[in-house]
Amino acid sequence: MKYLLDLDGTLIDSNRRHYELMEELLKEYRMNVHFDALAFMQYKADGNSGKKYLTELLGMEQKEAERVMGLWLEQIETLKWIETDTLYPDTIAFLKAIEGNEIIYLSARQNRDNLVAELERLGIGRYATALYVVPPTEAQKQKLEIARQIQKDSSQMVVVGDTENEYSIALELNLPVYILNRGARSKTYWDTRGVKSIDNLMSICVK
Repeated sequence: MKYLLDLDGTLIDSNRRHYELMEELLKEYRMNVHFDALAFMQYKADGNSGKKYLTELLGMEQKEAERVMGLWLEQIETLKWIETDTLYPDTIAFLKAIEGNEIIYLSARQNRDNLVAELERLGIGRYATALYVVPPTEAQKQKLEIARQIQKDSSQMVVVGDTENEYSIALELNLPVYILNRGARSKTYWDTRGVKSIDNLMSICVK
């Protein structure tokens, strides 16, 4: 069996760097607003963009919001922020449970080297038989192409992730999929789209 696993929001909890970087940028930008980290992350998890958060909830001008989001994208994968990432409590137990199968990491990141270093720091690099990294701007298209190539070797593959990218891969290739609702998208987001989601990896039926 092959397990095609997303990383951020699936195995790696990267929420902290997302909201702490936004909070820092708002302070640097001297925005006199009350920043609620949980509200910010929930807003995005319900399907809204960071830019929309800045313009609609904080009242920032369009150009200002674009500037802040540009800075956010430039910094989000620097070592300072990546080092705040942690594993979800069930990550190691899940990886150990499926060990012996082919475990493939497929992630949308700007910096492959920083990701490789992070996987070693977090202790999960050793579980993967392969690592594929695609640019975030091309994530949907490139993740699908990679999954299609991997599927050619075996039809027995399971997709596990937390975004529309993983869900669309599974639909396109007719593969079983498990969608987490603790990362980029919330349970409400998936429920409104008629998609069953899970809140922990151990609820996956490991065969």
